[in-house]
Amino acid sequence: MGVISKQEKMKSYPVKGERRSEMGKAAKILLVLVVAGLVLSAGKVMGQTLPEKFSWYGESGATKEPVYDAQKGGYWWMPTQIPSGMENAQWGNRGYVFVGTAKEKVAAPVIEKKAEPPVKVVEKVVTKVVEKPVEKIVKVPGKTLVINLQDVYFNYDSAAITPLAAQTLKENASVLKANPSVNVLLVGSASPEGATDYNLKLSERRVNAVKDYLIKEGISADRLKTNAAGEIEVEKPSWPFARKVKFAVAE
Repeated sequence: MGVISKQEKMKSYPVKGERRSEMGKAAKILLVLVVAGLVLSAGKVMGQTLPEKFSWYGESGATKEPVYDAQKGGYWWMPTQIPSGMENAQWGNRGYVFVGTAKEKVAAPVIEKKAEPPVKVVEKVVTKVVEKPVEKIVKVPGKTLVINLQDVYFNYDSAAITPLAAQTLKENASVLKANPSVNVLLVGSASPEGATDYNLKLSERRVNAVKDYLIKEGISADRLKTNAAGEIEVEKPSWPFARKVKFAVAE
């Protein structure tokens, strides 16, 4: 056997610094492999379902495996190693290097239509009634009198004498004073809104309000007869003209 010198022995063993360098390289390679594995698995977790047409994509077992690209929303697949047993089968990406994931259909938001607020019917106050005064014909022995007595109108659901009604009643009182032999029948009425019983009482309040006003104007109560007729069946446009007290000559 030959004799190995001390110097040759030292050459046959790696220096301490070289050993550390080799270990560092090995650690780096291992780290790269681990990160690559995490990226691939993360891609599978983060990825969305591929379109049905590409259900085969990345499923042949060929490596490298598909990698998910979150920014682009799809998979990159560039396999280079044929899986065992698939040498004569389709194992690659068939020319599709990148395949985007299927977008889920997002249902259009249901916009709930707000219920329209109920229409509030505002009753218009009667400030003027366009009607000719009705000529009342009174037959007195030996002569025939023609007098003008106007009907009196009221606001919705009210028996209060309005300024317009007060002016009409003053004029009627003047006509009655000028014809002391004439007696009148006051007929109260209401529009066909609400309960019939209520409208009957409303027409009664209206006729009594007119009677009381005429008495204050100097007309004797003996000359005033009253009748509460209740509601009058008329079309809606004529409702304001049904809220009245009619003047008729009493026989």
